[in-house]
Amino acid sequence: MEERDSGIIIRVRPLTETSLIVQWLGHDHGLISTVAKGARKPKSTFAGKLDLYYFADFTFQRSSRSELHPLREMQLISTNEKLRRDLMWLNQAAYASALIEQTAERETPVPEQYELLKDFLERLPDSPAAASMVITFEADLLEMLGFGLEGTDTMNAKQAFKGRHLDCVDLSARTCALRIKALGTESSNQRS
Repeated sequence: MEERDSGIIIRVRPLTETSLIVQWLGHDHGLISTVAKGARKPKSTFAGKLDLYYFADFTFQRSSRSELHPLREMQLISTNEKLRRDLMWLNQAAYASALIEQTAERETPVPEQYELLKDFLERLPDSPAAASMVITFEADLLEMLGFGLEGTDTMNAKQAFKGRHLDCVDLSARTCALRIKALGTESSNQRS
């Protein structure tokens, strides 16, 4: 059965010499992995359409045997071209998408997280590359997941965190490294 969704590409990696695995954060399906068969061929219908942080409407065939679903078609909505003009913005986008990957359940609707990441990616190039954007994203995600700071509202938490480094103790080494790049700081609590 073919299904449709709107999504953000958060990871692309090779599967074979001609195919790609495309990880989406979809509005209606949450984290979903698709296989774009033949996408690496020069005359592919997917040529130039599958890259990180692209927004698109896509159609996929649900697989009953695997979590990899064949990607049938896609209609590009936005390439987020401005995002590619600053390496710090890309670092911040990579960190935000890594957090979403770690907190969202696979193939489960997470429209709030989708909207949070979409809004973050759209606003990022319109502001200076600052740690406050990342800290705001973290605080909003924590609040959304039910882990808001007790005794304070989200705005007060964001103000309290500005300019301060947060520990990486509970993050994976990869995510911690992405956070350090995104904030432009070094951590004394980084895992080795």
